[in-house]
Amino acid sequence: MIAAVPFVSASPPGPLDRARPRWGASGVARAAAAVLALGVAALGWGCAAAQPAGGFGPGENDPGFSHEHWAEAAAAYDIAGGRWIDVDAPAGDVTLTRSPDGQARVRARVNGFGPDDLSARRLAHTVKVRDWFDEAGVLRLAADLPAGETVEEIVVDARGRVYVNHARVPRADFHVAVPRDVNVRVRRCLALSARGVIGNVEAHCQHDAAVRGHEGDLRLTCDLGGVMVERAAGDITAEGCGRVEVRDSSGAKVLRCSPGAVTVLGGDGKVEVDAGGDVQVVSHLPRAEAHHIISERGGVRLSVSPESSLAIHAFSANGAVVFGDNLLPLAKVVSRTAGADGGDDRPMNSVDAFLGAGEAPVDIRARGEVRVDLYRN
Repeated sequence: MIAAVPFVSASPPGPLDRARPRWGASGVARAAAAVLALGVAALGWGCAAAQPAGGFGPGENDPGFSHEHWAEAAAAYDIAGGRWIDVDAPAGDVTLTRSPDGQARVRARVNGFGPDDLSARRLAHTVKVRDWFDEAGVLRLAADLPAGETVEEIVVDARGRVYVNHARVPRADFHVAVPRDVNVRVRRCLALSARGVIGNVEAHCQHDAAVRGHEGDLRLTCDLGGVMVERAAGDITAEGCGRVEVRDSSGAKVLRCSPGAVTVLGGDGKVEVDAGGDVQVVSHLPRAEAHHIISERGGVRLSVSPESSLAIHAFSANGAVVFGDNLLPLAKVVSRTAGADGGDDRPMNSVDAFLGAGEAPVDIRARGEVRVDLYRN
């Protein structure tokens, strides 16, 4: 017997819960729209004999997950500025966009895959999607997986190919249109995509996070992936396992990445970086903010405006500290120390220098080469 439809809620039920899908005799059906207390829910069921995409199975020649069954529901909510939306999607992606009309609009989609439609349908029904307002007025959205299931499985196929398989469990994705000045906390997700949101966002992702055109503070953690932030205004705290990159963003930045690299291009605000790989920080704006940059196993390159006012201390454990030819005429070197090896021509591995009035401290420590130069257009 097929389990109950997967959209359920704590008591009292929310609009997403009351949007209950209907079954179609042909297996591909859409339910009529239902007018709800806080919005309109459009939903549907469907199945398709198409191969799963995007890492859901071992490939087009594998019949094990050739059928997909999905359920979808949508609802709208009134949320005042300053409130929070809390999302828990342990087996799905979360997409955030700016609300076009001041309401929080949520669309949830559950997918199940299997060797036939019945198996895929049963798998999809093991997920329960819930929506409710808690006592603090927070809109809670959650996708509950069946007990004992894992989100991922490392699989080796008959040809020796290794891949991460998400098809062993169902998938539940959320798309949330966020009103202005409403904050979002994503407790768990596979990947995060956010564009044009005005409000603070906190997220814990298993894979990558990509944020563009954001206004508000960001706090992002990616266990197995990287972080990309572009055109953000607000403080940024980001931690990733792959590459962490921030472009054209203002506000303080605290970036940690191991074993990957960190890149900061453009923008302003103080920078704190702790990376396993190489670090590059480039700005064409005058800087008077503190920098603290560490590369445990790589090198560092810092490019700044000639109008910057910095007190630089740079140290390289196994490489050299190099000031670019375009920077040397402007920098006042206070002290420098040569490395232990290399005779009389051994390179400097520690340099203290002032650029301009030396207002903001810049501390750079790396295993490889440290290079400081002027920004070039």
